[in-house]
Amino acid sequence: MAIVSLAVCDNWEILQSPDLTDKQLAELQRDWMGLEFIRADENALAMERVNGEITLAEWRSSNSGLHQYFALGKRSRELMGLPSQDETPWAGARTTIKIFMWRYWWSYPDELRSLKGYVVLLNAARFAQTNGSFQSALRYQDTGLNELGISKLDDEFWMLFSQEADFHWMFSQTVKMSEWMLKRVMAAETAREVVVTAIALKRYQLRHGNYPPGLNSLVPEFVPTIPRDPVDGQPLRYRLNTDGTFTLYSIGEDSKDDGGNPSLEKGSESSYPGWQNPHALDWVWPQPATPEEIQKYYEHPTK
Repeated sequence: MAIVSLAVCDNWEILQSPDLTDKQLAELQRDWMGLEFIRADENALAMERVNGEITLAEWRSSNSGLHQYFALGKRSRELMGLPSQDETPWAGARTTIKIFMWRYWWSYPDELRSLKGYVVLLNAARFAQTNGSFQSALRYQDTGLNELGISKLDDEFWMLFSQEADFHWMFSQTVKMSEWMLKRVMAAETAREVVVTAIALKRYQLRHGNYPPGLNSLVPEFVPTIPRDPVDGQPLRYRLNTDGTFTLYSIGEDSKDDGGNPSLEKGSESSYPGWQNPHALDWVWPQPATPEEIQKYYEHPTK
């Protein structure tokens, strides 16, 4: 997914070249259409769940695994420059008592809650795949994790290594740390769909001399079906502008159609440079700057 976020910018630049051929674009389009992230997300979550069960069994059978875990945590905090832990004998005794209580009492309800949490995450990924709507899948995920009490947890991973960590929620915390994944997958799937559509629009323009009046004109010559917005499962938003350019966009992370407005939400600040800013009203595929915009930029480069 990180590679895709970088490749999107490169592909935008490629599409500005005046020397492209339909054959080159068709090959590039096939490569993008072959990408798929939802099933990979499901597989990764299933692996995390199994790995957690293996770790849990090891920690229940021996103190050494837990002590190694906290030793790793201490080293990680030092590398990140976080405050040092309390290393007094009393602090060590408290941790030993917590480990004892966790092994024989606290770990069992935590394990059950964690397993239920992974079921929610897995079902949300499957929901997005079968229904073509991350919007509905995210609502399902939020509701399910909230009912389990997992949504209230701190999602900072270093809390797992802290002496102040709540041993009642140690494994549930790992579910909380995976909660963000579905939104990342949604962004990657949306980028893929928008790039495929932008390439198809360029192929249409090369063949017909202008951009199409609607995305249905791309079917079946350039795409097999009308491109969909993974956020809500509806067709990607597209309109042909009066100057011959086009506006192509997804409704974005807020799941609201703002008419192709790439501005940030009111009161939001973000240094994220890409068109898929999580705080953007819509995720709008960029168009080349006009001569007027270029001139304005060079006159006021800091604005």
